[in-house]
Amino acid sequence: IIYSAMETSDRWGLAPWARPLADALQAWNIDLSMDAIAIRLGFWTWAVPGEWFGVPYGNFFAWFVVTASFSGFIRLLRGWRERSVLGYLYPWPAVLLSLVILLWLDQVYVDFAYPRGLQLTVLGVLLMLGLSALWFARHTLRPPRSVDWPVALVPLVFHVYYTAALFLHGYHRQTPPLAIVSIAMLLLGLAVHLLPWLLRRRPSTIDRRPV
Repeated sequence: IIYSAMETSDRWGLAPWARPLADALQAWNIDLSMDAIAIRLGFWTWAVPGEWFGVPYGNFFAWFVVTASFSGFIRLLRGWRERSVLGYLYPWPAVLLSLVILLWLDQVYVDFAYPRGLQLTVLGVLLMLGLSALWFARHTLRPPRSVDWPVALVPLVFHVYYTAALFLHGYHRQTPPLAIVSIAMLLLGLAVHLLPWLLRRRPSTIDRRPV
C-alpha cells in the first residue's frame, strides 16, 4: 500500500515535501473501508470494538503516521545508494525510524487524545494537514500520461475485493453507511489512478479542418 502510494505521488509530480502527507491520505483511502470490512470477514479482530464501524480511530492514526514517516524517511535516505556500498540497505533505517516515530506518537496519542475524547479531532487535524499539503502544492501537480497498472492495481484490487465482499455477504444491509464509504473510496481511488489517463485520451474538441 505504501509503495503504491509513493509511486502515485511521484508520478503526479507533487512537490517532494508534500508527498509523504499525500501518501498517508492514499493509505487512508484504502483503509477506511478495507479494515471495517475485513473484521466482518473474520480476517482479524479488535479486542475492543472501535468507533469507525468497529475499527478504533487509533488504527487510522497509526496508518497515517507510519505511511507519512516511512515515505519521508525513505525519500531522504535514497541518496545513500550513490554514496556507499551499503547504500541499498537504506530501507531498513527508514523502517526503524518510522517505527520509533510511531511508538512515540502513539503514546502521545493515547495519553492525550483518549482521556479527553479527542481521537476524532486528532484525525481531523491530520486530514487537514494532508489536504493543506495538496492545496499548497497543487501548482506542481502534473497528471501522468499513462496508467502504471502494477501500481494502480494495488489500491484498485483492495477496493474491488472488499467492496464486492461487502455486498456479497450482505453487510451493506446491516451497515448502509459503510457501503456508502466503501463506494466513495473506490470512486476516489479510480479518479486518482484512471481519470487523468481517461481525460488525456478524449479526442480534442478543437476543429482542426483547414480553412
